[in-house]
Amino acid sequence: MKKLKYWIPAFFWACFIFYMSSRSNVELPHFPFADKIIHLIVYAILGYFTARALSRGHGLERKRTILISLLFSGFYGMTDEFHQSFVPGRAVEFFDLVSDILGGALGGFFYGYLLRHFKRSEREPTDK
Repeated sequence: MKKLKYWIPAFFWACFIFYMSSRSNVELPHFPFADKIIHLIVYAILGYFTARALSRGHGLERKRTILISLLFSGFYGMTDEFHQSFVPGRAVEFFDLVSDILGGALGGFFYGYLLRHFKRSEREPTDK
């Protein structure tokens, strides 16, 4: 049960992604590649939450955590694109999936960076 609590943010974020991709009329900002950037950010958050759950809940090492969060985000992105094929007004786009995978990787790398940085600072003695 203790492991499960770390998956709660990832689960709810995945539910949010599913909900948003179920909507037909989503207004996006008007700037170049807005939809790809939004995909990148949304999946970076999912990658971060996934990496956090893998690291804290299962004790996986940093590299494995990053790899699995990338794979999970990519898989979830594929299922999301498939899901969108059934939503009126939505379309399956290959570069959305690429943005999802890159976002998941960025989120995993960011969590890995924080993990490495804070573990290093715990080992190093302070100069004070």
